[in-house]
Amino acid sequence: MTACTSIQINKEFMMKTFAKSLTALCLLGASTFAAAVPMNGGVSFSSIDASLFNWDYNADLFDFAENNAGVDSVSGDFADALAVGDAANFNDFYYNNNFVPGTIWESGDLTFVLENIDTAEEVDAYGDAAPEIAVIGGEGTLTDGIDSVTGYWNISVNTAGGTFSWSSSTEVDESANVPEPASLGLIALAAAGFAARRKFKA
Repeated sequence: MTACTSIQINKEFMMKTFAKSLTALCLLGASTFAAAVPMNGGVSFSSIDASLFNWDYNADLFDFAENNAGVDSVSGDFADALAVGDAANFNDFYYNNNFVPGTIWESGDLTFVLENIDTAEEVDAYGDAAPEIAVIGGEGTLTDGIDSVTGYWNISVNTAGGTFSWSSSTEVDESANVPEPASLGLIALAAAGFAARRKFKA
């Protein structure tokens, strides 16, 4: 083998190695981008079984069993991280002065840490001194374990009519103030003529 041939082979080998390395870096970058924490959009959840949740309105406590929820809908960047039907897990929390900041929900690689509660309403729909509806909301941090963004979370519970259901949503928007869905829900309830009583305001 001549010196020129050896140089040519080494050059081709180096070019192939460089191309493979560049491809690997591009794939890594694409994977990292796809797994990034959502910077805008929203996700909603609902209970998969009413028996996996207990609302103790005397203690102002939401008590969840494990693996108690599923993803109902996703929008914006959340569509890259979660899909309808994905499992979710919600954790217990108080919505009075016993509230302690902590993880509220987990799904896929995402975790939402509730840092404060600014809306906590109970609605006595029938005037019997026992609330049938609750709307709780507050701000916190959405994270994938690497990046994080501020978001707004809320949960609504309804036991009116002898049935039981609950749903929850989280919204994030890095470029603007996040709306407060819980407050909007209370406005709708007030318009329906229900009497709301505020239990806690952080």
